[in-house]
Amino acid sequence: MNGNRSVPSRAERLRASATLHVFYGGIDLMVGSRFVPHLRSLERSQWYSREALLDLQNRKLRALIRHAVDRVPYYERAFHGIGLSAEDIHSVPDLANVPILTRESVQNHFHDLTSDDWRRRHPVVNATSGSTGVPLKYLFDRDCVAMGWACLFRSWEWDGYRMGDRRALIRGTDFASKGTPLHERIRRHVERNLVLSSHAMGPTQALQYARAISEFRPTYVRGHPSALAAVGKAMLSNALALGGVRAVYTTGEQLTARQRMLIEQAFRCPVRDQYGLNDGGALILQCPASDAGLYHIIPERAIVEILRPDGTPASPGEAGEIVSTDLHNYAMPFIRYRTGDLAVMEDQQCSCGREFPTIRRIEGRIISAVKRRDGTRVTGLVLSDAFEQLVLTRQDCVHQYCIVQNADLSIRVLVVAGRGYDDTVTNDIKQTIWSHVGKGIDVGVERVPEIPASRNGKRRYVVSHAA
Repeated sequence: MNGNRSVPSRAERLRASATLHVFYGGIDLMVGSRFVPHLRSLERSQWYSREALLDLQNRKLRALIRHAVDRVPYYERAFHGIGLSAEDIHSVPDLANVPILTRESVQNHFHDLTSDDWRRRHPVVNATSGSTGVPLKYLFDRDCVAMGWACLFRSWEWDGYRMGDRRALIRGTDFASKGTPLHERIRRHVERNLVLSSHAMGPTQALQYARAISEFRPTYVRGHPSALAAVGKAMLSNALALGGVRAVYTTGEQLTARQRMLIEQAFRCPVRDQYGLNDGGALILQCPASDAGLYHIIPERAIVEILRPDGTPASPGEAGEIVSTDLHNYAMPFIRYRTGDLAVMEDQQCSCGREFPTIRRIEGRIISAVKRRDGTRVTGLVLSDAFEQLVLTRQDCVHQYCIVQNADLSIRVLVVAGRGYDDTVTNDIKQTIWSHVGKGIDVGVERVPEIPASRNGKRRYVVSHAA
């Protein structure tokens, strides 16, 4: 596998500096974001002591809590209802006194969770593609977006990434049906990105992508594990040589040991697994310096708790639920947000020297792939994206869902219907599923009173029993 990156040439340094300050600095000025300042600040804070990092979190937490109690009706009522004031939350341990926020609460109290000054924060409306089965939309303010990207860019720098390095991305968007906006094409060109869709991923498309990536010769690759594994298999089966990739970043799905081994063999470089939530802000990234494969919780982005079912902190080595407090989303604060995903804490400090909290492994995000008649598969993430985009404009008509594929390939969509649900919605659901799996698959929609969580407390939005 590739070793440490060599010292950059003067031309490479100039290109990286121009990309950062001219392109990203220009975007910051144009839209009022703070990506460049955040990145520069993060490059310093990664070497803070644990005490200094806790002090930084505490200062961010106090400002967030004051804002939430003063400007967000949901938190004003929640704090008043239990006799809590903003001044009672002075440091991270005090968060244990704040009630847990669930996805259902966000779904049912969207407007009350929105800050009264949300317009000046220029938020975007986002939709989850998580595995809970609960359709969800939420606001994501501009500073939050900039901070999230800055944290990711810093983690890529750990592998030697420099602004302007070529990146190949495989993600769940169906570009063919949606087209690509002009600003995205410009951004892709400046960032030197090759962007591919994992929509309708089959052996033929995997081979096409393998050839495209080989010709593009990226320095870094990022995408869903299932799609990257399919491309890697095509590369190995067709003896496609690919050199110069420094690292592959997996995200959006649970990474299996077999997928990691196949991807590393095909791309001839290490795999770094990454867990991130826009709703909640949790960012947990695998460190390249750790021989044990440890993950870092990114403390500048969010406060992450790992809790037992009774709400007490899990011990190192014990699986617990990820509960996140987003320190940067002021348009719609997510405070102590239950993610439904599981992780195992580690009490060992990473050999990289950063004093971030460490995670041994992520145990959530198990996503199934639905099989078509021709043997190709569509990932659960793509199917969930499509389903949740469908219900995004009908926020109250579907409360929960679970897409279940039987061994004979037929599909049942279990729906907990809400206000406004009718036969038109049923037909739209079928058409959405068929648009991804083909009309050769029998699709039925069944209204149910509830969809129980699994034994580990996690909801799965796609379950496939097809071999």
